[in-house]
Amino acid sequence: LVPRLVAAYHDNSAALVPFPDAEPTLERLGRKYDLAVITGGTNGETKLERLGLADYFGAVIVAPAHGWSKREPEPFETALTELDATPAETTFVGDRPAVDFVQPTQLGMLTIRVLRGQYATVEANEATEPNLEVDSLDAVPEVLRRRQPDTSVANSVDRRDSE
Repeated sequence: LVPRLVAAYHDNSAALVPFPDAEPTLERLGRKYDLAVITGGTNGETKLERLGLADYFGAVIVAPAHGWSKREPEPFETALTELDATPAETTFVGDRPAVDFVQPTQLGMLTIRVLRGQYATVEANEATEPNLEVDSLDAVPEVLRRRQPDTSVANSVDRRDSE
């Protein structure tokens, strides 16, 4: 039963509603930065379309479509290549410590954790700790303005589409 339920979830075509700050934040970031999505979920492009957010991203990396997971460097390296960016000039924004921050941190990216959703109370450990934490996505542009004015941004939204 579980595999059928998972398939039904992924095959669903109903509209999804992003967090209220997602679109205004992506609009604001997109004026200055190149944006990408790295997702560990299936049907990433379809989910972005259903969320109404696909047009904000120059690159969409759906790790499972390539046989990867976000626990490996390949999706992050691919995003860097597609953005023509270096790790030092790139920021990764995510919400799930166990899978979102290890690889980008090891590659040398600035990492920002958004503390909301189902992973908001999950404790990070030394290996999974992001550089910074914010309470909402709309705090990210100000953090970038203060920290790295010429940063490209890879943004993980795969967990936000379920809320």
